[in-house]
Amino acid sequence: MAMLAFRYDNTFEGLLSAVFDAYTRKEFPEIILEPGVIPPLTVSAIREVATSRPKADRVFAGLGKRLSREGKNTVLLAFLAETEGTATHLFRYICKAFDAPPGVTVEADFTDGDILAVDQAARKVFAEHHRLLGFARFQKTADNIFFSAISPRYNVLALLLPHFMDRFASHPWVIYDAGRGFGFYHENGTISDMSLNGELLTSGMLPDRLLAEDEKAFQEIWQEYLRAATIKERMNVTLQARCLPRRFWPYMTEMRSHG
Repeated sequence: MAMLAFRYDNTFEGLLSAVFDAYTRKEFPEIILEPGVIPPLTVSAIREVATSRPKADRVFAGLGKRLSREGKNTVLLAFLAETEGTATHLFRYICKAFDAPPGVTVEADFTDGDILAVDQAARKVFAEHHRLLGFARFQKTADNIFFSAISPRYNVLALLLPHFMDRFASHPWVIYDAGRGFGFYHENGTISDMSLNGELLTSGMLPDRLLAEDEKAFQEIWQEYLRAATIKERMNVTLQARCLPRRFWPYMTEMRSHG
């Protein structure tokens, strides 16, 4: 059976733009493709989705009228799973929310395969976030920045920020996703996107030649540390949004419901 596919840019705004385009065109794809993914042989046509912030904002605002805050939170968390098939399940989940009769919510209908898949993905992301809160270990660098490199299965870095901003408010620090090659730099209550230039993180470790003088003392306190120096010189602070733009972050505050 021939299938229609939409290809998006692997961003949350792109996924919401795909929903907008589907209703505008009155074409609903059977599958959502990411960049570079080879479509199944049964796909007969592929529509390329142009990411649009206005379109995404309209869809997200409309979703807020059809899902509870917890339901929106579930959608956002599930997107961070970045697992195969999740984008398609999310697309269908959102469409089912829009198509439901007034006053009817779909978010608890776990007999529906898409609703169940999205909920399960969100729970896995939340569990990963919770595990990493107790796992992340910081090093002290020569320029007094605390640095932690982690390699989470899911894209949970943004979820960790409130925890560390609260506990280390007076310190500059970096938390870095070594697998995805990006991180966040905190200083004086401000968060900046960043990536490391030059130094490669392999096995979560930086070269010994970049040790801070008092790193051994911090190892005794934190038990496990990496070492680095002059992190500021190796950071590329960027303004571009990651896969999930920051304006959506406030909607991920009720994560305890996934515990």
